[in-house]
Amino acid sequence: RTTRVCAVYLDFLARSHRDIRCAPTNKYLRVELVLHGAHTSVLRVAHTIIHDFQHPRIYDPSFEHELWFDDSDKSARIALVLEILHPEILLNDSSS
Repeated sequence: RTTRVCAVYLDFLARSHRDIRCAPTNKYLRVELVLHGAHTSVLRVAHTIIHDFQHPRIYDPSFEHELWFDDSDKSARIALVLEILHPEILLNDSSS
């Protein structure tokens, strides 16, 4: 099977922190679209800090990553997360 998409709806309370984690495999990329709370979200993936969530962000969750959501309005951060098969995996599968 060459395609897989998994959609997840995530919400975080204000002033929350998602602990450091790593996905068990690098077969998938994560596409994150923040629907609410984009201006107060900070994502660290390896050594890269991402502050701008006005547009969808794509990253490899097998790298160490963590998320902070610091909204003084005490509203929730709501995001749609898609996991898609890594393009390099698709290329390797199609060449065999």
